[in-house]
Amino acid sequence: MNIQQYIHSLTDEEFEQLCTEYLTLHYKNKNITIHGTRLKKDGGKDIVGTAQDVPYEIWAECKRHNRALGLEKISKNVILVISKGINELIYFSTSDITRNAVKHVSIVAAKHNFSVTFIYGNRLYQELSILPRFQYGFEKSNEIIKNDLRISRFFSVFEDTEKYTEESELVLQRDNIFYIDIYLTNLYSATVSDVTCTLPKMADIIFHVPEIHNCFNMLQGSNRVIQIRAEVLSSYTVKHIPALTLKYKCNGHTYSQKVPGGYIDPTKLIYYPLVGENVQNFLSSKILPLLKGNGFSPIYMLNITGKSGTGKTRLLSEIINSAKSYNFQTLYCDAKKQNGFEILREFLCACLGLPYGTGNISCTLDDFSKIIKQYYGNSKVSEAVFSFVFHKKLDPDILYYLKEALLFFSCNIVGGVSLIWTIDNLQCLDKETLDIIYFLIAHLQKCFPEVIFSLGTNTEIVPLDSQGFVNEFLAKINEYEDVISYVYTCGEMQNNDAKTLYYHAIPNLQGFDYFTRLLLNKSGKRPFDIIMLIHWFYDQNLINISTHNMVIPSKKEEIENFINKVPVKSKEIIDQRFQLQMHKKFSFDTTLGYFDAFKVVVKSILYFGGETPVDFLASLNIDGDMLFELSQSLFFKYMDKYPKIVFYHDNIYRYFEGYQFYQNDRSLSLKIIKWLNENAWYKSNLRTTAIFDCYIRASEYEEAVRFGISSISSECDKRNFQAVIHIGTELLKDVPKAQDASEELVPNPFAEFMDAGAKFHVYYAVADAYRIYQDLSQSVYYYKKAYKILQQYSISEFTSIDTCRFFHRYSNACISAADYDDALIVLDYFKKYKGRNNFYDFIMHNRYSVLYLAINDIENALLSIDESLKIAKECKEPQWESVSYSDKAYIYYRAYEDRENTILYFSKAVEKHISEKATINRSSEILAQEAFVDLLTDKLEDAEYLADLALNRALEINGTAMEIKSRNLLGIIQYFSNKAEAAFSTWRKDLVISAQRVNKDGIVKLHTNLGAAYILQSKYVPAKEELEQAYALYQKFKVSLMTHKPLIYNLLFIYNILGDTSKRDKLFEEAYFDNLSSYYNQLISGSENILTDGYWPLQFKHVFFNY
Repeated sequence: MNIQQYIHSLTDEEFEQLCTEYLTLHYKNKNITIHGTRLKKDGGKDIVGTAQDVPYEIWAECKRHNRALGLEKISKNVILVISKGINELIYFSTSDITRNAVKHVSIVAAKHNFSVTFIYGNRLYQELSILPRFQYGFEKSNEIIKNDLRISRFFSVFEDTEKYTEESELVLQRDNIFYIDIYLTNLYSATVSDVTCTLPKMADIIFHVPEIHNCFNMLQGSNRVIQIRAEVLSSYTVKHIPALTLKYKCNGHTYSQKVPGGYIDPTKLIYYPLVGENVQNFLSSKILPLLKGNGFSPIYMLNITGKSGTGKTRLLSEIINSAKSYNFQTLYCDAKKQNGFEILREFLCACLGLPYGTGNISCTLDDFSKIIKQYYGNSKVSEAVFSFVFHKKLDPDILYYLKEALLFFSCNIVGGVSLIWTIDNLQCLDKETLDIIYFLIAHLQKCFPEVIFSLGTNTEIVPLDSQGFVNEFLAKINEYEDVISYVYTCGEMQNNDAKTLYYHAIPNLQGFDYFTRLLLNKSGKRPFDIIMLIHWFYDQNLINISTHNMVIPSKKEEIENFINKVPVKSKEIIDQRFQLQMHKKFSFDTTLGYFDAFKVVVKSILYFGGETPVDFLASLNIDGDMLFELSQSLFFKYMDKYPKIVFYHDNIYRYFEGYQFYQNDRSLSLKIIKWLNENAWYKSNLRTTAIFDCYIRASEYEEAVRFGISSISSECDKRNFQAVIHIGTELLKDVPKAQDASEELVPNPFAEFMDAGAKFHVYYAVADAYRIYQDLSQSVYYYKKAYKILQQYSISEFTSIDTCRFFHRYSNACISAADYDDALIVLDYFKKYKGRNNFYDFIMHNRYSVLYLAINDIENALLSIDESLKIAKECKEPQWESVSYSDKAYIYYRAYEDRENTILYFSKAVEKHISEKATINRSSEILAQEAFVDLLTDKLEDAEYLADLALNRALEINGTAMEIKSRNLLGIIQYFSNKAEAAFSTWRKDLVISAQRVNKDGIVKLHTNLGAAYILQSKYVPAKEELEQAYALYQKFKVSLMTHKPLIYNLLFIYNILGDTSKRDKLFEEAYFDNLSSYYNQLISGSENILTDGYWPLQFKHVFFNY
């Protein structure tokens, strides 16, 4: 019997005992006690070793599986090892462990300074053969060569994959980047120290080894992986890489071993360099000095914008390559393919040095807290990060502490190696993620960040639903240019730069100036269009594949005729190139023809949501050789990090996205659903929407409904509101129509599979998603549809508390959207509802008071607020009292223009406020109201301090209206404090944000305050412009007159000064309210001194401001 057969015949317990026996023998002279843990709660480890005289601990895991173990199987206890400060981690496995898993765990071990050993396959049988039980009666495995550092070298075109080659030649097909992975095993009977890899110097290949892979130690028996990134600079010839040299010390001797080099063949690679005088100047004058400084610079944001096809992603890639050569960590995220919170999760794991996305982490909150507390002691932060990373939970409290953690670890990256965090296609991010990123950017000014944000935004294709908040984000970060950020806008190339790109691809084009000039005039100078046109030439067989030279007409007339046939603009070039693919063939025999395979790849990328895994295509018999020839068309490319296929450019994606013939392949859709369900290891943030859309493409509408409704709930929990809106609006086939649009009945194939309850929940989920997006008009539309169903049907499992919460949210949305008629209808229905408890009684009366104030029903406003106050006192809820006093103060401020009672009730609100029980939004409100009281009582310094606190508090949550209110207040205080320039800057910034969020009251107030400030500066023309714009918007938005009295006072005043009596008198008639008559009479009397006592409390001299 051989040892392998014997080991495979053991039970799990017997195998653990065998490994325990081996470790006992291995460590017997090292003062370490080994014991198994099978009879205890082992917390994830099978064997433990402890030193008797020093704090030193070893953990071992014993794995008995039939299949090779991947990262998801072996990484589950890595965090436990980190949290408990374990010194050695050992894996025993009867099956192989994948190289990728070995590499990942090895790199984590290097970052966190613990040793890792993998004993599996033949090594397992060889190591265990030393045990006494195997000395007689067993066939021995080949002896292990001791006193050696075992070295294996692999080439790969992917950073993160199992696809390696041990051959001496690697053919580059997808990119000019490749990787050399060196796997080391210390087979000496002592520690190997000072391991260093010396790389050859080559003119046309740049090598990069991260710092953690230089000058390290390896304990006896341990493993280590060195990953070297290499970049090929020219693709014309095969490159020979000489042997690499590995130096190390052991037992007092210095050793040197050669690591085999090899040949890299990039000649089949279609590679286009980054050319352009402007972009190269940006890299050399801005980026390289920033990277050389390695974080010792006030700059920590790169803002790369531009239209489609202008080279944004190419520039971001160049920055990443440069960063790696200066020993930065890099993290590339693509918002087109990743959910916003997944991007944040990946960033946080990178900062913490933890394995990301393994899907099977064994870790308790207590264990994880020990890691966090090493760096940051707040237990609530530990809980929030743990819930976010491992349970993928999200709620407002978690978000609050998550931002705190992101901010802290952006300045305290584990391992101390600075990070370039690249987010491409930023325009595809959701609002909450953008708000968090802005929070980090804004607050890192006060810190010493170890991260550089590298952001790429396509300003040409911002999704319609996202335009408001994306443009708001860009407007806000643009203010930081040259303060904390460098900005570069990609555009069309200069003439000479475009020529250089052509000459690189077609060497013999140089000298044909007339031809080149006409070509540029016809095709334009966007990099993408030039590259596509070059491949149009290839498709037409006009370029020699070997020499890359082109057949160029020589006569002027022939040149002009040729140029006339050249397609223009991206879509036309893509269209003509697509037609030419129909006639291509593979260079080898296959059962699937070239164009049939081409169509499958196109549809697969579309159906998966922008990327398709190579493994899925392999299941359809599209192999690597076929993908190589298909990718030569430059319609497709491999992703940089993972074996996935994507479109070469977003312009190609959009072309096929609009190609109706490819949209509904039933057979392929069902294969994708089946493959995704069978391959849970495949991680994609688009998995849910891909499966849902494939059900629709396959006309499986009942399954689409079942899957869609269940997914809406799970995506809400993940705060993936983009997916909620996508699935919900598709199921409902119901979107708001423009006022002038004709009512067309849209057929809904899902309707027969959705009962009233299902429709209600979908409408409600979409309404909530839009509410959180701050798109209030859309939110109200869907709430209204849900409300109609709720009136007509009893919704199962929808409790009285659920119903009250619905009315609360719906009425808030209506009031915020100035939809007062609907708000009154909702509240009246809420009043009749008998399922309210004390809290919702309080809420109902409170909402009534706010609504009555908005519609100028002051008597009922006071009655309602007093009723809510009564409930709060009876229930002994001071926090409810605080809210009621705040709203009562607003009644006296806006309706009665009563300064004393405004101060009184805001002060009572502050007094009753309990900060520990308050939401972030309420905390911001109270700080602002306290600041407002200080402003009304001339305590300007205190007021400014509190308003600034209120603003910063509001910024901790995403998109709250309090951000706009508190910034407006800060501007008013600045103006009253003789800081006019600062006030104007504050208001203008607030105006941009208000406009982007369509905050109607905010927009009108800000124009009012700008107009008031201009009056005080005697700049009457701009004052009139601001105030008239405010009044036009006031009428358009139909916002409350009670809220905007200062606008009417100031506009009457400016018309009076400018002698425009007809407009003055017309305004008085249109916008009449109680106090206006006496003010108007003063104006028309011609009195030089206008008395403003008894009018709007917030006034400066004779002019009124609005908070």
